[in-house]
Amino acid sequence: MKKLLLCAASAAALLAANSALASGSNSTVNQSGAGQSATVDQTGALEGGDSTITQSASNNTADVTQSDDGTGGAPVNVSTVTQSGTGNDATVDQDSEDSFAPNTSTITQLGNDNVASLTQNDDGQSSSIVQSSSNNQATVTQGVAGSGDSTWSNTSTVNQAGTGSQVATVSQTGRLNNSSVDQIGSV
Repeated sequence: MKKLLLCAASAAALLAANSALASGSNSTVNQSGAGQSATVDQTGALEGGDSTITQSASNNTADVTQSDDGTGGAPVNVSTVTQSGTGNDATVDQDSEDSFAPNTSTITQLGNDNVASLTQNDDGQSSSIVQSSSNNQATVTQGVAGSGDSTWSNTSTVNQAGTGSQVATVSQTGRLNNSSVDQIGSV
């Protein structure tokens, strides 16, 4: 009888732990057109994150990975990806530590073949990438993983417009840094 009660208690504890790991995570994916691909992976101790992906036209790909250490208020990671046109590719990777403020990211891509990659580690990182027309590419990296809460509150904004090739790369590994990149024109 003791073994049966112990097994039942262990199973109940395992189910409670699994639901606690998933609490606070929300994801909304809206896709229209053919050949769309969206992957959302939200893991964390307790706090989770919010993710919204909207894709139109065809052959757009969006990957969002968000995790936290469970020490902050929910949600600790917020991501919004909106893509239109054909062949856009967006990747968001956010990982918070000792959260006092959420990591937030917005990627909006219009046109064809835009690529955006965003990585944010630690806490209070904020990034916005807006690209339109064709052949834009932006990469933003903020914070350092496993830094012991020493690379927080960086802000980055990238706006690219026009046709042809435009590339922007931003890397901020300290704290309280701000960057803004605007590229307009055609090649």
